[in-house]
Amino acid sequence: EPETIGYVNGTTPLPPVIETWIATARRILAGPDGFVALALVLGLVGLIESLFLGGSGDHTTAALLAVFGTAPLALLRTRWAWVAAVVITLATIIALADPAPLTVAGAIAQLIVTYGVAVQYPRGASALLAAPFALNAITPLSGDSSAVSGLFVLILVLATLILGDAQRQRSQAFAERDETRRAMDDTLRDRAAAQERNRIARELHDAVSHSLAGIVMQSGGARNILATDRNGRQRAWRRSSR
Repeated sequence: EPETIGYVNGTTPLPPVIETWIATARRILAGPDGFVALALVLGLVGLIESLFLGGSGDHTTAALLAVFGTAPLALLRTRWAWVAAVVITLATIIALADPAPLTVAGAIAQLIVTYGVAVQYPRGASALLAAPFALNAITPLSGDSSAVSGLFVLILVLATLILGDAQRQRSQAFAERDETRRAMDDTLRDRAAAQERNRIARELHDAVSHSLAGIVMQSGGARNILATDRNGRQRAWRRSSR
């Protein structure tokens, strides 16, 4: 049954344009270049935020942080996902230190890469990723005496890591279940093949035994005929050789 996109909580229909956008976004993200497209979109949004919505700060630094804080998402489905995590996290930490404001696009990219790390790598990698945010929550890098914003960022990062770790554990459980099922199927196939081989062997054994018994009986009859009726030798020989 196809998934219904046009309803929120089963009651409120969405406009057709939004339905089309959602379907297109899902199709693009599910494709091999989904994260490349996502990195381009978030990078563009981050540049707009840093250049036009960043106030009177250093626009060059803000633009560079917007690029480095989003573009590495393109590597998230490759073996270089850890590079994406390091670069994006570094850009986020620098932005939290207040040379330029952290953009919404950068925050979204940080949460996405955090979730990706928790899904792909063991918990040690998640702890390393969360360490700088914990340090910022304890001692704000911006020098602000209030640690509320740093604590809020840390909570978001930890929540994302927990969700990603839970997804990784579910994936591992599903993989182990599938492996167990494949092993059971292989065992059943091997058992069925062994039973079939035994059945064929029994049938061949019975057929050979029956043929040998017939040969023995005919040979015995031939010996009796040869001993009593010399005129029937030729007839007995033909009978025993059939």
